[in-house]
Amino acid sequence: MNQKTIHNLIWMPIFLIGLGAVGLGLAWLIHPEPWMLDQPPNEALLQTSFQSLFAADINAHLPDYLLVIYRFFGWWVL
Repeated sequence: MNQKTIHNLIWMPIFLIGLGAVGLGLAWLIHPEPWMLDQPPNEALLQTSFQSLFAADINAHLPDYLLVIYRFFGWWVL
């Protein structure tokens, strides 16, 4: 194989991973409730639903906190 083909075979997966990371970062920045993008694994880890989690009075500001955390993570990924 020539050098150009080898170069493309090495850099194409890296480019696609980077493009995917940019896409995920933009999704976390733009989505109004970004924690819902990860809903099934988050609910499996917490062993409760987001509705019951947000219903508790002590968690009144949890959606705001999650929004800030996910937006920061979106900027960090970008």
